[in-house]
Amino acid sequence: TSYLKKTNDEIYAACKDIVGNAANFMIIGTFQYSEPAVENENGATVTLTADITCLSMKDGSTLYKTTITDSATDKNKWSAEQKCRSNLAEKVADAVIYGM
Repeated sequence: TSYLKKTNDEIYAACKDIVGNAANFMIIGTFQYSEPAVENENGATVTLTADITCLSMKDGSTLYKTTITDSATDKNKWSAEQKCRSNLAEKVADAVIYGM
């Protein structure tokens, strides 16, 4: 949590101090609510957005950047959020693997 308000450059510098030249790239980003959850008698819908950046550990340059939004509906807000996070994580992983 100490890195939440840091810039990519600050995160890169901190990571470089920790891993040195042991890594080739670093993936950083956030999953955030795109809009408030919508709840009604049929369940809840949650929409999340992932902002992901892959940085080179050689010089901190951006290798890949993507923003992906997804929604999920389930019986309650908690289960809809978990479903959305899971779906979004899979999409982000595919995007990073094939985008880089």
